Amino acid sequence: MRRWQGLAARGCAVARLSGHVLEVRYSLQPGVRGELEELAAAERLCCSFVTWTVSQDGDDVMLRVAADPERPDDVADIASLFGAT
Repeated sequence: MRRWQGLAARGCAVARLSGHVLEVRYSLQPGVRGELEELAAAERLCCSFVTWTVSQDGDDVMLRVAADPERPDDVADIASLFGAT
């Protein structure tokens, strides 16, 4: 959790929840994408009931966490950790 918090502070994270999908945007600061890739890989091991995708969108790095459309609550608790509701 500390690593996620540090990344959020360094990358100026902005989170948005829409249905069964959480999107978190980080500014492309040095080391942000690498840290995000490592954290997403670790989450894939423990929270495989949702998908964890990292991509670049212009000057931002995007984390996309998606639940099965039939189970949107699976991503709701994760979204709350990122400050998205």
